[in-house]
Amino acid sequence: MKHGIVKTKGDLRPKTLGGVVRYVGTNCTYTTIQSALDVCNAGDTVLVAPGTYTEAITYTQDNLTLKALGSYLDTTITQTAAQVVSFSSYKGCILEGFTVSISAADGNTDRCIYSAHTTGTNIIRNCNVTWASSVEGSCAVVQIITAGELTLENCTITGSNTYTGTNTTQVFGMYFGTGTLNVRNCKIIITSASTTTPGEEDGIITGDTTAVLNCWDTYISVTSAGLTTHQVRAWSIEGTSNIYNCYGEAIATGSGIARGVYGVARATCGIYNSTIKAITGDSDGECFYSVGAVSTMGIYGCTLKGDLTGTLGTQFTLYGTPGVNNAGYKAVSSATTGGSGTAGSGKQYVEVKTNGVTYKALYET
Repeated sequence: MKHGIVKTKGDLRPKTLGGVVRYVGTNCTYTTIQSALDVCNAGDTVLVAPGTYTEAITYTQDNLTLKALGSYLDTTITQTAAQVVSFSSYKGCILEGFTVSISAADGNTDRCIYSAHTTGTNIIRNCNVTWASSVEGSCAVVQIITAGELTLENCTITGSNTYTGTNTTQVFGMYFGTGTLNVRNCKIIITSASTTTPGEEDGIITGDTTAVLNCWDTYISVTSAGLTTHQVRAWSIEGTSNIYNCYGEAIATGSGIARGVYGVARATCGIYNSTIKAITGDSDGECFYSVGAVSTMGIYGCTLKGDLTGTLGTQFTLYGTPGVNNAGYKAVSSATTGGSGTAGSGKQYVEVKTNGVTYKALYET
């Protein structure tokens, strides 16, 4: 029997339980990510060595996994101004462990991540997604126009526009059309220097009455210098949304309108145990605001902060009595009729009723 070392390069064969594994890196058969994706079959995995990959990539099959061997700290897919990663219409795909960046976006289709799958689920996990621009226009850092499902886990999304002119600008951290969007343990930070009116910045925006948003343990901060009718919003929701244990702030440093949660016509939303903040340069922020015919907009066991004038705006129902300076809710006792309670001080209990089950949590003012 002879023993020796077997040298391999490129594909790992035979097929593993997850399909063929292909390696991308300087000393591999595939030196670009797209060249590996182009020869994949459904179910294959592409593993990418640390480095910077200056390319725009598109998934080519269902059920493909694209994963960094390192992490987003040392593995980057980047473009100056283009669409960087596209799932196209493929489903069952995973993107994990990358920084995905655009350094100087100059068009509406300069998106870091894009998907148009109509069935199934795609997953983005442990990624740092960053977008920058210095020109006017409209763009989403992550854009999903789909009837399928997308899940983001443990991701950071940042968008920064340094344009200071007066032409209309819009920057969205995530734009989601139809289908279901799940956001868990993520951070979304959007900043804009534009002094336009009108204009708009949103952390997460859902754009259809059939959209479903589920958001857990997520931090959203949106800051803009926009003026008068310029909208600055952490969440802009249409369809059905559930927001749990989140922090969302909308900060208008000029005279723009800051709204923590903005409900579009026909929205149904529940916000649970979250902190919502609205700050403006002219002290007219609103934590919640909605327009049109809205079926249900309920806020349970939350904390409100900011320069609040029309704290609830329209169509929202507050369950519990706000504390001093709208600092928190006390004694929430009913999910349908609201509850009684006083602002008080010191340790108090908050009751939250969800799906017929009542939960209590200690709240200290």
